[in-house]
Amino acid sequence: MFKIKDVLKENIEITTSFIEEVNTYSISTEKMNDDCLPIRYSQSLMVWIDENGYIGEMESIFPVQTEEDMEFSFTSNFVREKGLPKIEVFEENKDIKVKNTKGGFILLFSDYTQIDKVIECEKVKFYCSNNFVIAIDALL
Repeated sequence: MFKIKDVLKENIEITTSFIEEVNTYSISTEKMNDDCLPIRYSQSLMVWIDENGYIGEMESIFPVQTEEDMEFSFTSNFVREKGLPKIEVFEENKDIKVKNTKGGFILLFSDYTQIDKVIECEKVKFYCSNNFVIAIDALL
């Protein structure tokens, strides 16, 4: 899981991609550089974090696919923020699930729970519960 430590309230450039031939989903930010620390989150997900804890890149290769409906429920007092989350990575070695959506994809890290925060950064939304990222919704 990814714990939210803070939110960088700046416009950060993000690119997303899906390469069908190699079944690879990618989210890259302008924070990606040669000094980013690579972390193998699971068999199918690598994450690169910069020296301040911001996501440089996430790349999922041959993740478990799901066709389940992913309709999230929100707490009555959920918060919406803009920016890039600063995260702490808990290495669980737990496979993630990916759902292809019209115009993008969703990376699912945890079972369904109520969302109390959505952090939006350009075309990517981080769905959070108790300061942990539950899912990431990315538009291509």
